[in-house]
Amino acid sequence: MQRELCTHQLESLWVDYHAASFVGIDQAREAVLCVREDRRSLLDLAQVLDVEVGRVSHYLEDLPSELAGAISQTLLGAVPGEVLGPMNVEGKYLVVEIIDKILPSLDHQDVRERACQQLLNRGAEAQVEKHVEWNQYVRAIM
Repeated sequence: MQRELCTHQLESLWVDYHAASFVGIDQAREAVLCVREDRRSLLDLAQVLDVEVGRVSHYLEDLPSELAGAISQTLLGAVPGEVLGPMNVEGKYLVVEIIDKILPSLDHQDVRERACQQLLNRGAEAQVEKHVEWNQYVRAIM
């Protein structure tokens, strides 16, 4: 299981951050400057600006698909306290403040369960490939 964890370490990275979405690029840029230069938290600033902000926590591989292209690589290199953005996501401008990033460890039950499930899935896929002969029509629509 340790090998599985090492192989998928980046996907199993736990990220915790505040995310605020702005309609205009100028407001989003101003928010980034305020957080960076004035050392205000994105949460406090969003409340003052009456902008919706949320705390988001998940494994990197579970990043919502609409965000994956915009921020997955950026999240990898970010450190807690860092502000990212603005990033154009579906016509709005996302600003993210990293709260924490936690490397996966087999000491965490959830990580162990996910690694075990990945091993089981890969084993099942290998057995299907080895023992199931797909009809050409079925293979074409897969």
